Order: sequence, then structure tokens, then C-alpha cells
Amino acid sequence: MILEQARREDISQVKRLYLSAFPKEERPPFFLLRRGLKRQGGELLVAKENGKLLGFAYLVGTQSLGYLFFFAMEENCRGLGYGSEVLRLLKQRYCGKRLFLAREMLDETADNYTQRLRRHSFYLRNGFSDLTCQIQEGPVCFDVMGIGGEVSPQEYAELMDAWGGKWLRKCIPMYLISK
Repeated sequence: MILEQARREDISQVKRLYLSAFPKEERPPFFLLRRGLKRQGGELLVAKENGKLLGFAYLVGTQSLGYLFFFAMEENCRGLGYGSEVLRLLKQRYCGKRLFLAREMLDETADNYTQRLRRHSFYLRNGFSDLTCQIQEGPVCFDVMGIGGEVSPQEYAELMDAWGGKWLRKCIPMYLISK
């Protein structure tokens, strides 16, 4: 398996996976992700094997921080170790940086509570730990997991401003809350 920068010919497959893997309320319009690639810090990586797309990782980063904004594997690739391999490669790529992600809260009343528990366990097995903060993005509040230490509200705001611009955070509430 390889993890490489997405190419123009990968975009339609990534968009299809993005739209199928994330609930509408948890994803900004795809054009904002594409726009973020042209601004500071956006990076779209694809995992491939024998030329076939297995999944993608969309990160927003600075010199000291990487936010795994979106991460999805094709449904037929889940549970086969590919996701763990992508995370291993990402940890190598972001070595020396703090890496964090927003994950659905462990709400026992949620319809997909079992799935949320599996995701949490997956990230724990892959070296992430629960951080003492939450992220509000649009109408959804997420728990945060990371490697390498805590993330401050100011660091998150600066990261998202560099990626999307201050106007975006005014239009779509995006902030980190310390617990």
C-alpha cells in the first residue's frame, strides 16, 4: 500500500467516498476541501494498492500540528488492517508534530453507538488517546483524540483560519473547547 498526494484523477473517487462515509451534518461542501488545498495547510492523501483507491486522509497542518480532518476507507477495505496502516504512515509523515482528530461523541443514546465505540477503540489501538477538549464544527460537537499532547483553542482557531479563512469560521461555527 502507498500513501500519496491525491492527483486530479483521484478527486472524483475521493468525493464519492467522502459523500458516502460522512453524515451530511458532519461535512462541509466538498468545494471547501478543494479550496483548502490551495490555501495554507490543506493536504489530501490517498491510500492505494495496485492503483486502486483504498481510502483517503484529509489533513490541515502547521509546522507543529496536524489535524486529521477527514479519514475514510472504502467499505470493502474496512477491518482488514488498511486503516491502521494509513495511520502508521501518517504518524511517520507527521513525526515530531502533534496529530489530532475529531471523533463522534460516545453518546449511548446514539443510533450508531456500537460503531462509535469501535471507532474509539480503533484509534486507541493505533496510539491515539482522548484529549481534554471538544471541537464544535457547524451543528456537531466532537470528542478529540490525539498523539503528542493537547491542542489549545487558540492553536485550533489559528489552524482553521489559515486553512479556511476567518470568514469561514464566522459563517460556520468552528472552535475548540477545553473541558
